[in-house]
Amino acid sequence: MLLPELQGEVLACSRAASARGPVGVVFVLADRICEVAPSVRGFWRKVVSDPAYRISAMAVVTTSWAVEVEAMGFAAIIARIGAPLLVATFGEEHEGIAWAARSARPTQPLCGGT
Repeated sequence: MLLPELQGEVLACSRAASARGPVGVVFVLADRICEVAPSVRGFWRKVVSDPAYRISAMAVVTTSWAVEVEAMGFAAIIARIGAPLLVATFGEEHEGIAWAARSARPTQPLCGGT
């Protein structure tokens, strides 16, 4: 899930990996997740604007059209504020992982998954 209150491990791992270089983050959402809470966009906008987190690629793996639209909106906002972040959606986990590995140069592996 993308909810801010569930991101402690992702934030800790991405912050630690950021000390070594840009990181890629892949969110693999369960099929039952078909919407994004209103708090998510603002939360991640703050995170990717924080220089302590060098997240340069964010992949969202989802089967939900609504989540895909939200991710596209987030990508547009990020581009507008000039944050160095690429955002993309994928239907398959392996596609998202491969894209994040190519897009976040050099990619640092993060701990665990959600």
